[in-house]
Amino acid sequence: MTGHQSAELHFEQLVRILLRQWRFILTVAILGSAIVSVAAIALPTQYTAKAQLIIEAARAGSAADSFHVDEGVVGTHVTMLMSRGFLQSVTKNLLEEGELVSETGQLGSTLSGWLDELWTRVSDPVAVALASSEHLPDTKSSDTTSADSDQAASSDSDQATSVDPDQVSAADIDEVSAAEIDAFEEHLSVYQERRSAVIRVSFTSTTASDAAAIANRVVELYVESQAARKKEQVSTALASLDSKIPELRAAVARADAAVQSYRAEHGFIGGTRADMLNQQITDLDRQLTTANSDLSGLRVRLSALRKITLGTPEMAELIKIIDVPALADFFREHPEFLEPEAEFDPGSHEDSLRTQLNSSGMPEIRKKFGQEVSRATNLLEKEALSTEERARSIQERLVAVQKASREMAEAAVRMRELEREAAAVQQVFDGALRRREELGIQDEAPPDVRVLSRAWPPDEPSSPHPLKFIAPAFVLFFVGAGLLAVARDRLDRGLRSEDDIARTLGIPCIGIVPRLDLEIGSLRHEYLLSHPTAPYSEAIRSLVASLLQLANPKASPKLILVSSSLPEEGKTTLAVSIATYAAVLGRRVLLVDLDLRRPRVLNELNIEAQKGVSDVLLGNCSLAEAICRAPVPGIECLPAPRAQSDPLPLFANGRVSWLLNQIREDYDCVVIDSPALQLVTEARLLASMVDRVILVTKWGSTRPEVAQNALSLLREVGISDTDDTGRIGAVIAQADLKEHAYYGYGDAGESLERHRRYFSQSR
Repeated sequence: MTGHQSAELHFEQLVRILLRQWRFILTVAILGSAIVSVAAIALPTQYTAKAQLIIEAARAGSAADSFHVDEGVVGTHVTMLMSRGFLQSVTKNLLEEGELVSETGQLGSTLSGWLDELWTRVSDPVAVALASSEHLPDTKSSDTTSADSDQAASSDSDQATSVDPDQVSAADIDEVSAAEIDAFEEHLSVYQERRSAVIRVSFTSTTASDAAAIANRVVELYVESQAARKKEQVSTALASLDSKIPELRAAVARADAAVQSYRAEHGFIGGTRADMLNQQITDLDRQLTTANSDLSGLRVRLSALRKITLGTPEMAELIKIIDVPALADFFREHPEFLEPEAEFDPGSHEDSLRTQLNSSGMPEIRKKFGQEVSRATNLLEKEALSTEERARSIQERLVAVQKASREMAEAAVRMRELEREAAAVQQVFDGALRRREELGIQDEAPPDVRVLSRAWPPDEPSSPHPLKFIAPAFVLFFVGAGLLAVARDRLDRGLRSEDDIARTLGIPCIGIVPRLDLEIGSLRHEYLLSHPTAPYSEAIRSLVASLLQLANPKASPKLILVSSSLPEEGKTTLAVSIATYAAVLGRRVLLVDLDLRRPRVLNELNIEAQKGVSDVLLGNCSLAEAICRAPVPGIECLPAPRAQSDPLPLFANGRVSWLLNQIREDYDCVVIDSPALQLVTEARLLASMVDRVILVTKWGSTRPEVAQNALSLLREVGISDTDDTGRIGAVIAQADLKEHAYYGYGDAGESLERHRRYFSQSR
């Protein structure tokens, strides 16, 4: 990166770059706009026709939801319309029916060369199939075109224009290439309209009638494909159901038979056995409870009867519990038995009475009492045994009935399972019958998608007018050219300013000389004399003043070497201009051309010479004989005709050094035009023999590393670093002052351009 560029691109630098590159930017923008405009004019006008489909299945069935749309259903149809398989079938159908033949013929007459081929591949879906014949057959008349237009506007579009068999072969129709499908897809547009159940199908073509016909054909083929698909699905489903219904009917019969058989086997007919068992369990349970209760009562009575025999104090209560009529009568006849016997006391009066009573009639009564008790005990024991036997019998019967009830319950579970299985089979059978009926209705119903609106040939083209491309193209190319200009400037590493020279080479820049564009036949030294106040003349004037050190004439160098890193950098022109203005200052000037390989001084001065410096160095003539007069007063010229031999020995034997010493004494200023430093060895040797070396760099062209290498070569031949400042100076030649001023260096070159009017007024 050179000195005129910084690491960061500031806004001011960006503006300056764009200003100095305005010609390039404007040229690219104008040329780009022109190319785009020509291409837009050359491309055929396009027309877009629109057809509409409505998806009935996407709408809800109820009136309340009549405006509800199933986005998934509509999206599925949009995807199917743009699917590869459907596009292939549509493209093949169009190939077979020849819908696009007229469009292909029109393209053939509109475009030419590569543009014709490119547009055909992009815009015509049948380009590959019809590549062998780009024009319409002679037999296709305007009547056919009119019929096609009427066909696109009518409701019946099944009759299409046939394709000439000479144009489309059977092999082309059988296999549709991927390129044809891609081309057709690029011109087809399918999308949902405003979140509704309506799908728009648009096609773009070069003719309005073809656009409408193809759009209509697309929607018709889709409706037909959906109807065929639905019919195929219904037929497949009906065939499947027709094969399954007999099997399901047989399964229903088997399930019903299994239920009836199991019902009869386990007595479930009418449900009487289960009810009877339940009733029996209830009755037996009640009887068992009664028997157990009776048995408990008998046991209580037996216990009370046994206690009576012991003479307990609760005799009256026990008699109530025993509930034996004979004993009750006995105790009524003999109430004394209700009194328990007291302990015998011989000393009491009652005891004597009791003794008497017991001794007089008591044994008979006791015997009778014992007999009654024994009889009652036997009776109660027999009744208790009978009751216990009855309770045991009831218990056994209850267990048997309960077991039968459990078995019946288990059978009922299995019965219910069989009934559920039978109901499930029946449900499947009924569903199959209902589905069969629904499919029959669907088979007769219209498809879920239908054509809502057919496409009509558009009156206006859909492609923008060619003039509308100019402004966007200009802006686009202008911006692109600006970016390219910035990139070019950032990549540019040429030397342009005094600061670039100082940073890159480390030597002073003693002048910036503008480029001088003259007419053919004009000479620069003549312009310098005829325009003394022009910017070019002012730059030479400043350079000569610096070289000759007019403020200190005694220190003025006599031998001045003008060289450059590479050829074509302006060193010869600069040398002639320096010599010319030095002569204007009254100096006796000798212009020496020591570029023995490619001399240019004679051409610059527009003079001829028979002898030159080579003749002097070789001793073929004297110095005075070789010097010729230049057309500029005060300048003599020692030319150099092209060397026929190696000039290096002339430097090695000291002849060149001798020559320079000779002319140093005779002239006030000697300007030497030398070869390029990096190409010719003699230039480096000359640098060590002169008083001042001017290294010429071409504005914006000489790269820093090239100039640095040339400077290194000068140092190798004896010009030390300590003398560089005084002996070597750089000059920037052929500067474009207008562009130079845009860089904003603030140097003499910018001033010359900014104040050009000053010089014109001065002149």
